[in-house]
Amino acid sequence: MKKIFYFTLGLVLAVACEKEPAIMDPDREFLVYTEPSPNFDSTAYTSFYLPDSILVMSNAREPYYSTSYYATALLGQVRDNLKGFGYTQVTDPADADLGARLIYLERLDRYYHYYVNPFWWWGCPGYPADWSPDYLRTGSALVVELLDMVGEPSQPVPFSQSLYSVVWMAYLGGPASTSLYYDVLRMQDAIDQAFVQSPYLKK
Repeated sequence: MKKIFYFTLGLVLAVACEKEPAIMDPDREFLVYTEPSPNFDSTAYTSFYLPDSILVMSNAREPYYSTSYYATALLGQVRDNLKGFGYTQVTDPADADLGARLIYLERLDRYYHYYVNPFWWWGCPGYPADWSPDYLRTGSALVVELLDMVGEPSQPVPFSQSLYSVVWMAYLGGPASTSLYYDVLRMQDAIDQAFVQSPYLKK
């Protein structure tokens, strides 16, 4: 019993010195933010069009469209959720009421500098009060947009460059891991969560 007590006491003291984690780090899952247009009405839409690629943007290379296995997996997750909400998929964008557009932000580098220690409160043993670390956080994100295709766009352009109004968007972001496969699995879960927290999309 004493050994357990001493171990627990030491753990409490250590945690007491540590500051709270960043908001995006507690469970390594993606933050999910969704927002509809102010006058969104699901009864105005019955069908959707889904392209065969997603736009990939990165600070390491030029934007490009991807039809990879991972892109297909993310597109499929959006498709399954839209079908589950009562929408019918069509293959011709001219026949669709809604269009889905996915943008993958492949690498988001954020640089941090702390003028005070970000991890340990001043005065804890072994940590100088003037320690000011710099570090890099790498993240990734996926933006999902639903476009109103009932009205005509302001200019006749391909769907990938469309000027349709966005009636719903979801931002899914978080820290990147060393495995793209694992990141895509987390994004698929985040896509599900985006629809769960948007019940107004249901037919």
